[in-house]
Amino acid sequence: MKRKRSGWTLAFIPLISGASIGTAQAQEYLVGLRVRSDASLRTEMTAGGQVLGYSASLNAFRVRLSGVRSLRQRLDELRKNPQIAYVEPNVRMEALKKSNPSGAIVANDPFYSQQYALGKMQVSQAWNLWNPISQTVVAILDTGVDAGHPDLTNAIYRDANRNVIGYNFTVGNSDTTDGNGHGTFCAGEIAAQANNGIGVAGVAGPNSFMASGTENPIKIMPIKVLAADGSGYLSWVCDGITWAVDHGAKVISLSLGAPSPSQTLDTAVSYANARGCLVVAAAGNNGVSTKFYPAATPGVLSVGATNSGDRLTSFSNYGDWVKIAAPGEGILSTLPSNQYGNGSGTSMACPLVAAAAAVLRAQFPQMSNGDLSNLLTTQTDPYTPYESRLIAPNGGRLNLYKALSAAGGTQPAPSPPVSTVTLQGMSLQWSEVPGGIALGGRVELSGQAPGGGIVIRLESSNLATATLPSATVTVRAGERSAYFAIQTLKVVDTSTSIISARFGEVTKSATLKVTAPKIIAFVIDPRVVVGGKTSRLMITLSAPAPTGGTTVTFRANSDYVILPASAVIPAGSRSVRIEFPTRVVNTIQNVQISATLNGASKTADLTIKTNK
Repeated sequence: MKRKRSGWTLAFIPLISGASIGTAQAQEYLVGLRVRSDASLRTEMTAGGQVLGYSASLNAFRVRLSGVRSLRQRLDELRKNPQIAYVEPNVRMEALKKSNPSGAIVANDPFYSQQYALGKMQVSQAWNLWNPISQTVVAILDTGVDAGHPDLTNAIYRDANRNVIGYNFTVGNSDTTDGNGHGTFCAGEIAAQANNGIGVAGVAGPNSFMASGTENPIKIMPIKVLAADGSGYLSWVCDGITWAVDHGAKVISLSLGAPSPSQTLDTAVSYANARGCLVVAAAGNNGVSTKFYPAATPGVLSVGATNSGDRLTSFSNYGDWVKIAAPGEGILSTLPSNQYGNGSGTSMACPLVAAAAAVLRAQFPQMSNGDLSNLLTTQTDPYTPYESRLIAPNGGRLNLYKALSAAGGTQPAPSPPVSTVTLQGMSLQWSEVPGGIALGGRVELSGQAPGGGIVIRLESSNLATATLPSATVTVRAGERSAYFAIQTLKVVDTSTSIISARFGEVTKSATLKVTAPKIIAFVIDPRVVVGGKTSRLMITLSAPAPTGGTTVTFRANSDYVILPASAVIPAGSRSVRIEFPTRVVNTIQNVQISATLNGASKTADLTIKTNK
């Protein structure tokens, strides 16, 4: 895929993309019971082992087997007990990444126009039909979620004291911080806030058409079942499902799995379905028809992946057990630390279907899981198979507008005719930025855009200073404004560009000043050292270093100091500190050191003394 904005291709699904069931955790097993647990059964579990936990919801023990008897003998004894339904390993599942993070979009940079998946699924048309009457909680069982991300914070499920409602099964506490990024990515696809001038829009994100002060109808419940390395245990996933259901989740998104079935997992899914919670799971990234779990578990809505051309991707698993497809290649979403990036995989397709289910459930809360799944899987658009690979008969690519229309959504009042609407204004997020920084612009109309929206042309007068990733921005039907992206370039000296927006005979413009960071302070401390000892230099810039960082070069008029030729000040930082050694001297030496950036230099003096 193109590395247009971010080098991170989230083509892995934790526990999916080429993953296999791992080894059990040090002879650790899940033991399901036919009857409810009692003292005698607990004694049976501890004979030759240790009870690590018991789930009443799953009616299963987690045990570690050890002792004098062989493992095979102990397993045979457990399986012969008529009160025990099954014994299966508590497998370690591993996530595989096709590449690692190498970049991200700067926060506050709107990219709605580049989210092709929303157009494919006719999300903006569906928003015009959406009249949610109840709050719906979507549990994301993954690596956690960055609850402080500005595109997500309003959609996080919280208690009355604003504490996040979620749980971390990897360590057994309530810290659901995302140290990996995968869970935050999935959360953004579902509920990133729309029309707020920040980043991206989620399928079920809170939107500006809602009444002021209205609580977001879709909430994200972060359930951490995968550690920062993207791996976790079967028991964590199963416990995560029941915990989410018990704490109010009505949709569960599982971008994870393994190639072998699990009876404990079957029980957890049945527990969710019996309580009106729909489980949605990614089909896997192995490009095979072999069943993958939990996607192939009975009662789960399984999701394959398509590309921007509505073709099933080469990596997507397939077969009649895959019930629906959704865009899963080149998807743009949120990342931790207020960032954004691209991702590919059925991991990316799964949250889109979970979000669609949440939209429907918020408007039709009494709809059963069966009716909800049937609505989503039958009201679809056609897809093109990859070679001869097909999903379920009559299955297609998700279309939220069709599903919501079929469920009984109502059309809003007609939009005003196009002739009454003009371009009223255009503004920039900042009027002055360091070169290499991305920012956003906003266009505003005199009234609501009519059906079909209004396309406004954009232009930069100085492409060596600022470029526009898209030559147009669309104000969607029923809305009065839209945001667009601007990317500035690194410059040697201060430069300007006129950013213009044009619709019909009206043009609105704003001046953007792009600056080059300058060295405003160059300090050596200590300024007097004994030869052979080290000193330090610190550079301070006039503005944060741009994307990719900026390089400062060094020179000295004497070889009695050992300086690096250059140093990189990281993106977003305004300073760098470097230690450097000196050489032993026989007489006092006065050394002048210079630091140069963008053709401008600063100097500082260092005195090197003898050690006498």
